[in-house]
Amino acid sequence: VSQNALMATGTHPDYTAAVLEHYASIFDDWRAMLARARERGEVAAGVDADTVLLTLVSPLVVVPLLFRRRLSPDEIGAVVDLVLRGSVR
Repeated sequence: VSQNALMATGTHPDYTAAVLEHYASIFDDWRAMLARARERGEVAAGVDADTVLLTLVSPLVVVPLLFRRRLSPDEIGAVVDLVLRGSVR
């Protein structure tokens, strides 16, 4: 949570750049995984990989930052269900 708050302030651009660089390969792997699923016909053609990733990850960042708690298993399941319903063919 403190990392996210520090990055949100915009006062440490070098730190923010280092964090984003660290996660860049993870995002690339995510995009590749979604591309393979699309090729197999498991994901609709127009689904944007970054949108899926941000939809899945954002609640994991926002809820602890704003509400000072973890997501419950039911909340995580609801996010996963939302993504699946919106992206599966």
